Amino acid sequence: RWHHDWPLMSGSMIHCVLMAVERWLYERIDRGDDVDPWVNRILSESESLAFAGLLFDVGKYRPALFAGVLRPLLQNWLLLDWDRQIVTLRRSGGSDPMGLWAYQPRAMIELGRAWYRMPHRHDMLLYVGGGIVEKLVADEAERPFLAQLRAGWISDLNGEEPPEALRLLSERLNPDNY
Repeated sequence: RWHHDWPLMSGSMIHCVLMAVERWLYERIDRGDDVDPWVNRILSESESLAFAGLLFDVGKYRPALFAGVLRPLLQNWLLLDWDRQIVTLRRSGGSDPMGLWAYQPRAMIELGRAWYRMPHRHDMLLYVGGGIVEKLVADEAERPFLAQLRAGWISDLNGEEPPEALRLLSERLNPDNY
């Protein structure tokens, strides 16, 4: 959550840089620019999970990216479960970075509130209305990919019983459940 709100000791520079990258990607998307080369670069060169969180939010902003360049992020079910946990925390109000802005000018506080309250930040990817369910699960052509993805998640367990979170996430990717 470094790109959004996770507290870091002396980490404001990290927050700012990650938010700037995220904002830059949104601006390019809004202009209709192709962000695939930039997302591919982040995926291939980054070594921090902070970028995964950033790219999940970019994907929520433009869910069609999960059918293309952001597909690699779906390979690890734990990332999707973390998204569920983060959104649950955001929705519950347990994630309020605005309290740290007490001494900022009012205009900055309003800009910050608008940034943190962007509607897509409250979307869970694997729930009805979420980007993956709406774009991938609803698309008949994606069924083979979704089946392969679910099978891959289970095969990674080496015969162990799947955790409840994995079972539930896997069922959310099953088009027959909708």
